Amino acid sequence: MARLIPNFIHDSAPPGEKELFATLRDQLQRHDWVVMHSLNLPRHLRRNAGEIDFLIMIPGKGILVLEVKSHGSVRYQNGVWSLGNEEPTVRGPFKQAAEAMYSLKKDLPDELTRGVPFTYAVAFTAVRFNEPAVEWQPWQVLDRESVKPTAIVASVLRVMNENRDRLCADLEDPHKRDTVAWFKPHKGEPTVERTKGICDYLRPNFEIHISPEDQDDRRQEEHKKFLEEQFEALDAMDLEGRMLFEGPAGTGKTLLAVEAARRAQSQAGRVLVLCYNRLLAMFLMRELPRDPDDVGTLHRLAMTIVGYGPGSDVNTSTLFADAAAKLAELQSLRDTFSAIVVDEIQDICSIGALPLLAEVIRQNPNASTRLFGDLENQDIQPSAERRGRVPGETRELLRSVVPGLVSYSLRKNCRNRPGVGEVVTATTGLRDLYTGYRLPPSGQNFELIKAAYPVTEMVYTQTIDQLLRNHLPGSIAILSAVGHVSLDALSPAHRRLFTDDDSLWSREKRSKPQTERKGLVSTIRKFKGMDTQAIVLVNLPEDLDVPLLYTGISRAIERVTIICPNELIKKLVHRMGGQI
Repeated sequence: MARLIPNFIHDSAPPGEKELFATLRDQLQRHDWVVMHSLNLPRHLRRNAGEIDFLIMIPGKGILVLEVKSHGSVRYQNGVWSLGNEEPTVRGPFKQAAEAMYSLKKDLPDELTRGVPFTYAVAFTAVRFNEPAVEWQPWQVLDRESVKPTAIVASVLRVMNENRDRLCADLEDPHKRDTVAWFKPHKGEPTVERTKGICDYLRPNFEIHISPEDQDDRRQEEHKKFLEEQFEALDAMDLEGRMLFEGPAGTGKTLLAVEAARRAQSQAGRVLVLCYNRLLAMFLMRELPRDPDDVGTLHRLAMTIVGYGPGSDVNTSTLFADAAAKLAELQSLRDTFSAIVVDEIQDICSIGALPLLAEVIRQNPNASTRLFGDLENQDIQPSAERRGRVPGETRELLRSVVPGLVSYSLRKNCRNRPGVGEVVTATTGLRDLYTGYRLPPSGQNFELIKAAYPVTEMVYTQTIDQLLRNHLPGSIAILSAVGHVSLDALSPAHRRLFTDDDSLWSREKRSKPQTERKGLVSTIRKFKGMDTQAIVLVNLPEDLDVPLLYTGISRAIERVTIICPNELIKKLVHRMGGQI
């Protein structure tokens, strides 16, 4: 069966070319010809560029460059061609075809053209053409009659055979033999293999994707932009002394916390910035390097107040109560800060640290207070404080210890692609989380992989290799919902691309180019408050705990992959209403 490359012709092509394309397509079903059309010649012998209308390759016969003219009138007078309404020219269609053929031969490697007979012809598709001339051979002309469906195959074969007969005759002529010594009729060039080689050289099949490095640059720029809602939130900060910014995951709370701290720092005051997770604290330190001692976890602040040093035996169950009592006694932070910024405030409430925070705020009555968190769905820290708490109770608790607290709601997602947000909604059953998305939709954002726990090295390898096609290692995080994932679970090649050291991962993000950073193997709880382009979730709990699942999935900006056994897949499919 013949190959037409490409297998369609553009509507803007001249009528004769469209007609000839359709005829060849319909009449070559039983032939092994290769037909290319509209072949660009960027290195033309006489012009800046040229084009071959049809290049016909027939195994065992030769290669034909066919120039097509659709004009309803053709005149050749005193060496000047007039085709239809075009400007008269001395460069007629036969010269065009010859120059195109020689340009093509010069451009092809010798190993592809050696022994292959080339020729050229002109097809006048609208007129009958039987005019003889010295400048062309009669067999180099196809006209309206010879391009008809019933004649086209024989017409092209006639051109090829006449050309081969001419070469054979030249081999018999002592005066011409040396000029055609390259031609060996018995070898049947071009062979099918040679035809394929020429075809692949002229029009190779390839697929080019944006590199992971370029994609990451583009994503980083997108991620730093704010929505109108975020600008409104920033403006609202100036109107109230104490504000609680609430919103689901991905609504820009941490970005707003950083901006609130920067604005306060720009007014030359000391700004206290607190959170629960160490990884989030390292991110905040990186973004707010001016006063590093004033940025960190509430644990660190508590230990400093109580006087615990590195390596101290800390009683964690009473740490925050002890720190709050010591601070109230010493009054050591009175009128110290002009602003207090707390991110992931629901975690502070969960671990019983609210009395300490309340004492810090009480000792700084003139400080602007900015609290950021998701009080509805991200309270995932395992503690006695959260057990039995009903929705809304945390909010009321905050207001009771921080008088004058004004709430501001964030509902537009400025982290996740819409596809990731839809996965959050479908897998958790949480509805109406977002009123819109900042990022536009993109390709495939979700993959569910069936694999037993613990996940094998082979499954990790296949998953990571797939992600590395579009993501840099430093933009991938493997997060465990229950327990930890050992680096030893990864292949030796991938172990070099990942780290399970949160502090190392954070330092690399601060000091190394993105192309050199490692991916992270961690837990959902440790990664809370952070995000990255691609997330792999493993070790899901049997009950598919909604807050935990919600927090893990929402860490992904671009793509989320969940690996779980078949029993959990069934539960997920059921929860998603069969949307997988």
